Amino acid sequence: MVDKNQNAAFNTPQAVSAVQFLVDLVQKHRVARPNSTEEAELAAFSQGKVCMFPSGQWYLDRFEKQKMNFGVTFMPRIGGTVRDAAWGGSSHLTLPKQRAGYDANKRRAALAFMSWMAQPAQNLTWTSTGSLPTQAAVARNTQFAKAPISGIFDRLNSVYATSGYPWVGQVMAPFDQAWEAAYLGKKSVSQALNDGVRESNKQIEQARKNFR
Repeated sequence: MVDKNQNAAFNTPQAVSAVQFLVDLVQKHRVARPNSTEEAELAAFSQGKVCMFPSGQWYLDRFEKQKMNFGVTFMPRIGGTVRDAAWGGSSHLTLPKQRAGYDANKRRAALAFMSWMAQPAQNLTWTSTGSLPTQAAVARNTQFAKAPISGIFDRLNSVYATSGYPWVGQVMAPFDQAWEAAYLGKKSVSQALNDGVRESNKQIEQARKNFR
């Protein structure tokens, strides 16, 4: 999404190719609906009308409560031969820097809680919500092995978080707008992504002035 200088860079030839593939599913091959919503596709998957539903682990409990016969797998490689890749997110336990004179006991208590939360037992409980474990030992636990998502743990090195830079909002919002314009056929993919990068970098330049 960004280059090494943290400027928007989602109009590379690789990005154009990836978005063009998805746009062609609608505009050229007509196997996807341009006016659909995530909820509509979710309902279609739940009713057995479509065979795949690319999304996140937050829907697992819904499928399990419906007693669906389903499986979870890593995203297939679509185009290109460089590497497997899928977007992802993450959760963090963070202790911000405190002002001078902050109660040292509170800091120790916060660190003790974070240490406790990171232990295998708590991490295993965390996976019951559909999340992946953070530790290989938890991934090998027989309790986690029963989870639908268990087979994905070994593919974590192919997951890339859409974060890690200061202005995620200034990048993702213009990208979403560019993607929508291309998907609905309002602009060509190249024009949409180029326009999105220009808007994104304009917002980033403004954000840099306020960033500390």
